Amino acid sequence: MNTTRIPVYLSHLPAGTSSLNLLHWIQMVKTGSVAMLDLGEKRNLATYGQKIPPSYEFRNISTIPIYLFAGGNDILANNQDINGFLLPRIGSSVQLNVHLPDYNHLDFIWGINAVTDVYKPIANLIRESRQPSGKSRQLETSTTSG
Repeated sequence: MNTTRIPVYLSHLPAGTSSLNLLHWIQMVKTGSVAMLDLGEKRNLATYGQKIPPSYEFRNISTIPIYLFAGGNDILANNQDINGFLLPRIGSSVQLNVHLPDYNHLDFIWGINAVTDVYKPIANLIRESRQPSGKSRQLETSTTSG
């Protein structure tokens, strides 16, 4: 990250998500589960048909190809989260698992090398997915720091 830009970045925070999204994340951390937003018993009954919010069913995404980019210095989605929780649930769907050892959570947005390490590879994946099947697949990635 370009540290001279930190005042600019901080002037835009918090941003990029809603207060309900933040509440949802906090609920999941506190409960240790990955469930839908807890709206309280009454609204849960009206919304979900049950008193507690239902858990997300990861098996329902087993047929969707997933391209995972993870950072080694990400304290919000750390290696334990990726390897111990996420991959056991979606591993069969993961088509590509890119580990960027020096990246933290915000490097995916503001990292000096994000264009090379993240954006261009994702653009290539999108471009490749639009090609007729049978074409060879190449992906260029680097592991430079964010």
